[in-house]
Order: sequence, then structure tokens, then C-alpha cells
Amino acid sequence: MTPSDLPSIEKCQSDPAGLDFDGLRRAGIDLLQALCGQGWTDYNLHDPGVTLLEQLCYGLTDLVYRTGFATEDYLFGPQGRIDGPGLALLPPEEALSCHPLTPEDYRKLFADALPEVRNVWVEPAGDGAPPGLLDIHFQLAEQLQDDEDRVREVLARATALYHRHRNLCEDIGKIGVAGHQDYRLAGEIEIASGRPARDILADIYFACLAAISPPIPQRPYHDLADGDLDQLFDGPLGQHGHIDARAFRPWNGATLSELVRTVGAVDGVRRIATLELLDGDGQPCQAAVGDPTAKRAPRLAIPRRPAELHLKLRLAGQERAVALPEFLDRLERLAFAADSRRHGRSSSEPISPLPTGSAPVFADYTSVQHHLPPIYGLGQYGLPESAPALRRAQARQLQAYLLLFDQIMANFLQGLDELPRLFSLDETLDRTYFHRVLDNRDLPGIEALYPAGRDGIEAGLRRILDEVDDFGDRRSRALDFLLALHGEKFSQHTLRNFSTGAGRPLDEELLRDKIAYLRRAPDLNARRMAAFDYLRGPAAGNIPALAEKLGLLLRLNPQARHPVTVQIRARGFRIVRDQDFCREAGIESVPALPGAEEAVPLPPEVAAGEAAFLAKGVLCPALMSGGGDPARYRVVADGQGFRLYFALEDGQAYGLLSRHGDKREAVAEANRLSRAIEALMAETLGFHLVEHILLRPGDASLQGSDDGFHACRASAVFPAWSSRLANPEFRKVVEETVFLCSPAHVQVDVLWLDYDQMAMFERLYWQWLRQKSAPAASAADDVARLLALFLRRCRDKAGEGTRRV
Repeated sequence: MTPSDLPSIEKCQSDPAGLDFDGLRRAGIDLLQALCGQGWTDYNLHDPGVTLLEQLCYGLTDLVYRTGFATEDYLFGPQGRIDGPGLALLPPEEALSCHPLTPEDYRKLFADALPEVRNVWVEPAGDGAPPGLLDIHFQLAEQLQDDEDRVREVLARATALYHRHRNLCEDIGKIGVAGHQDYRLAGEIEIASGRPARDILADIYFACLAAISPPIPQRPYHDLADGDLDQLFDGPLGQHGHIDARAFRPWNGATLSELVRTVGAVDGVRRIATLELLDGDGQPCQAAVGDPTAKRAPRLAIPRRPAELHLKLRLAGQERAVALPEFLDRLERLAFAADSRRHGRSSSEPISPLPTGSAPVFADYTSVQHHLPPIYGLGQYGLPESAPALRRAQARQLQAYLLLFDQIMANFLQGLDELPRLFSLDETLDRTYFHRVLDNRDLPGIEALYPAGRDGIEAGLRRILDEVDDFGDRRSRALDFLLALHGEKFSQHTLRNFSTGAGRPLDEELLRDKIAYLRRAPDLNARRMAAFDYLRGPAAGNIPALAEKLGLLLRLNPQARHPVTVQIRARGFRIVRDQDFCREAGIESVPALPGAEEAVPLPPEVAAGEAAFLAKGVLCPALMSGGGDPARYRVVADGQGFRLYFALEDGQAYGLLSRHGDKREAVAEANRLSRAIEALMAETLGFHLVEHILLRPGDASLQGSDDGFHACRASAVFPAWSSRLANPEFRKVVEETVFLCSPAHVQVDVLWLDYDQMAMFERLYWQWLRQKSAPAASAADDVARLLALFLRRCRDKAGEGTRRV
């Protein structure tokens, strides 16, 4: 053995970053020499200043040490667990799995959720159908295929399952059970004694059934958790285990040689004298094959009458009779046990749980003053009672001097301790720099140095840190980091330009928007192609993932339960043209207002109450888009009091809203009306996303007659009347966001509709939704044609340059 083979301790190496004790001491000496080298020339160990420097360096090494823990140690909560949802951190099974997207994903979905399925084929629809339609064919368990009631029940469940997981601009073309190519077993098999012949025969047929129509194997995720997680969680997360896409067989079954090996492996089979595979015409064949064109899968016919049993069992040369009822009972029990094993597992336990443990309390801080030599009179024991007043004053002076360094290091550790809050989705967080007040428990007698007491130093530290804490920017960047973990970003800072100025400050609104988006980002990523389930009809949460994402990014409400126009209709307002507004409202109109004053904004408590003008029940586009802006109102004095006007048609005309004896009351009425209009318009900040594939005629092929309207297209329908949505610049933001968020293969037309157009659209759309979700969905075809015609005309009108953008 050579010296190099002996166990040894590695020599301590200097920290490359210079954050070890020696590095910090050298840096401190260099700074002192640069700062006061003319007057301080002795830097030997006995110098008190060097002693203080060394203690501060030692304290800094403790801070450096506490920054070197594993990432999860900084995120543990009080119970030693990481608040995954609160930090937007997900386990792999949630972060990597996704909504079904490909045909293979749908095959996994059906195979996992429907225990009756032996195989499933998901293919693009043919016969001239538009892209996006899928044909789905199932191969069911043998015992179900002749039971029409159970087949209908399985197909109904499969249809509902598909619609809950339908993709945008996709739908079912055809769904049904695949046909059969029947095959029978024939031959003679020598068996051993010790097992009943019925059991051996049942095992032979069960093994051959599995060879010709093999069940789809599923393995528990926990058994595979040590492998490649990206591959393990590719596609939808199965409730009963992982399904490998390679497990799905094509339309072909098994060859005769494979069946011979399968039968030979059955317990109790001694020798295979002959084994034949007969087709439906009784002719021998070498393989059980299906017909992909005719959608027919191979099936092994089970003998249910003596005349159908062509496979003979012999024991010691004598044919053994088999009671078919007992044989069928054994075969059914084998199938039930196999299904129970495959679908009896549950993946409710986390497959790869978030770390747990007990992390140190990073905020615990021990003052460097405790490590100074006792002669300094600081720390836990201080000075003896016999020390003179001058000596005590000197010790207090040094303690106050070192308190600055202690406070900075204590604040740093408090910041480490607050990292889970800084990177959390806590909407109440109001700072990104944190502090901790040192008290007598940290340093005996330190509170005597606080002239304003502990509360005063608390407020002072908060005020100092607030001066340097750019909270909006720093908090936003922390949230950006969390978004980046999910491959997302929230760059909607242009919304600053379109805020109404009411409510919370802009930075606070944007932070809340970003947090709301971050809460939903993981799910929206997993469901980015998900559409709504039209079988449920209008319901809360039943919206496409794209619509929800657009709503979060644009601060709009994707309509799922109510029409956009419902609030205006419910309050009985009539919408008239700008040029007809004054006549319909019975008010005076003037072309100019010389000497008029703008109505200044007032606090809500000053201008409380209802706006009297709304009792007329008449609105116009100018009032709907600009009524929330106090700058559109004018106050004019006349000989009898004050008149309140509203600027119509870009200031080319003014409508007299009301008369008042007091100017302040006129301004108050303008503020009341402004807030009422703004609140009413806020309730109409919604939009609809219509998939054209769902409007296809149900009674005819689209081949040769479709102009591309139905295939991979959708319409995003927005109201054009509110202040934000009437702004041309905001419309550009909307259209750009729709373009960036839409799937690459889906063309989304953005349509801007005035109130009359939106009312007409929503009458058709809501009628179509109700009929589409009804059992007899064919009733929706007539409304679908009208709705498609309406959208075509809007699209064509937009193509002529007349779209309101």
C-alpha cells in the first residue's frame, strides 16, 4: 500500500470567491488601509480595531455558511413541508403530464378509464371530413361484445370521457365498436393428470385470448419512478398506472406459431398433438388478422355449445369430456381477476413527493459582540458592577457602534428566513426587504439604546428599507422566476396604459394579475389545447383553456354562464345611435360649449348616491365607451344655475344631461354617472370563443362545399363598446395576444361587435349551446347554420377593412 492509498483529510482550500475568513480579513484590511491608512498604521493582531474586524469577518462567515444549504431547506414551512401550491411548485406527475393531445394520448385515456376496452384505435376521420374530426373504434372484452345494452353504455361513457378531454377545434366523427374477424381453435392436446380438464381448457382459451386480443398492460407508476420521468409522464396521467404507447397492437392479432408456444406454456399441457386456427369459413390459416379498412379486429370465438368445441383434450390417450358451463364460469372468473388487477390500482399517493425535513431557523442571529474578549465589557456578561460610569459609557458607545453591523447581518438572515414568502403567491406581501429588531434577549441592555423604544426602532427600520425597496419591480421579478419554471412569462405591462385609474394602484393590480395567472399557469400549460365540454352546456369553469388564458392576460372575462349583454338587458337599457341619443333621451343637444369647465373627479364618499340620468334608460356608444371618463363631462353656468353636458361624437356635439342649482352638485352628478357607467361596462368585459368545427352540418359531408371555414378555425368575439375595448391601441394588444397564445395550427379570427351585433350573436350562440348539449343534438343544426352564416359575414366584413379595430 502506498501513502497515496491511505485515508486522509483533504487540505482546506481557500474560497475562490474570497468569502472565507482569510479572504474577508484581507479584504477588510485592504479597505481600512485605503480609507484611513494615513493615521492607522498598526494592523497587527493586538490592535483592537483588528480584533473588531476579525469578529465581523467571523460573523460574515456564518452568513455565508447559511446561504449554502440545499434549495429545499429554504422552502420548508413550520411543519417541515414545502407548500407546493403556495410556491407554484408541483410534483413531476402534475408538472409533466398533460391533457390528451395525440391519438396515442387518447388511446391511453380510454384504456385507463374504461376497463372493458381491450384495444382502441383513434384516427383522423375520412370520407372528406374536415381536419379535426376523429374516428374512434373500440375492441371490447369478449364477454361484452354481444351484449348490446352494455355496449351502448360503454360507448356513452367513452363519448362523455372524450368530450371532457376534447381538444380545441376537434370533435368526434364516428365512434363505435370495431367489427370482428372470428377465429376458432381446433386440434388435439395431451394433458397431464392433477388438474381438471375444464380448468386446463379455460386456461388455454384465456391465454389464446390474451395472445390474439391482448389486454393493455398497466404498471404502477411507483415501480417506474426511478426511470426517465419525462417519458414516464408523457401524455395524460393514468389513474390506474402507466401505459406504454407500444402496448397498443395494430389490427393484426397473433400467428399460429405464437399460439402454439402460448398453449404449450399452460399448466397441465403435456404435448400438443395438433393445433389449428380456423377462420369464419372453417378454413385453416396461419395467423389471426384483422381488416383495418373495414375496421375489423381479430377475435377468438369462445365455444358455448358442444358443436362449437373443436379442441379436444386427451388424458392417457382417452378424450376427456368438458362441461361447458363450468368451463365458461372459470373463463369468466379469469377475465374478471385480470381486469381487477389491471384496474384495481390507484395512484392517489404522490409518485415523487416534494421533499420533507426540518430546516434551521435562518433568522436566529448571535451578535458578534458575544465573541469579543471580556475586557471589552460587551456581550452576555458586560461590565462588573464596580466599573466606573466613564467605563460604562465607553462600553455603551462601542455597543452602539457595533449595533449597525449587527443590524445589517440580522436583516440579511431575516431575508433568508422569509424566502418562502418572497417566492410565494401571497397577495398580502407588501415588502421584499425584511428586518428584525434586536432586543435584550439578543444583547443584554441593547433596548436602552433605542430613544423611541422598540416600536420606534421597528418603524424606523421599516421606513429605511422602504426607501430602497422597489417593491413592484423586485416582487415582479420574483414572480417572473416562478413563471419561468413553467415556461411562461407575463409581459402584459401594456395594460398600464389602459387602466381606468379606479381602485388599487397600477403596480398592485399588475402584481395581482400576475399572481392570478401564476396560480393557473401549470394547469393551463397542461391543458393548453383543451376545449370546453359542449355536452355540459353553459356552466362555471366550462371554457377552453385558451379562453381562460386570454382572460387572465387581458383582464377580461371569458363568458361561460351568461351572455355579455345580459347586464344591460337586465337593467332595461335601450342602446341607440349617437346621432339619435339626444332625441331618444329627450334632452337638448348643442354643437359647442364656450366657457365650459371639465368636471373634476371627486372621492366616492363625496359624490355618493345613484346617477339620476340613468333613470331615462337610454345609452349610446359614445356614453358607453367614454361615460366612465370624467373629462368627457362639462359644467356650464347660466343665469339660473349650472348645466351638466356630456361630449358626444368626439366633442362635435354635447348632450344636456341635467340641471343643478349648485356647481358642486353638478360635478357630483358627473362623478356618479361616470362611476355607474364604468361599473356597468366592467360587467360586460367578456368575450366568446367559438370553434367552427362544432358548427359543421351534421347531415352532409363537407367535401367540395367547405371553404375552409370549419377546419382548424375559431372566432374570438369581443364587444366593441367599453372604454378599453373601444380603444384602437388596446385592440392591437388583444389581437397580438390572441395570435401569440393560439395553437399554431388554429386560425383565430378576432371580431369586434357593437351592441346590436353582439345581442344578435348571443341569441344564436346561446340557443345553439342549449340545443348542442341536448340529447337530440341534431336540433342544433339549423341554429348552427345561422350562427356560421353570421360569423362568415362578420369575417367577410372585417376582410373589407370595415372591422371595428
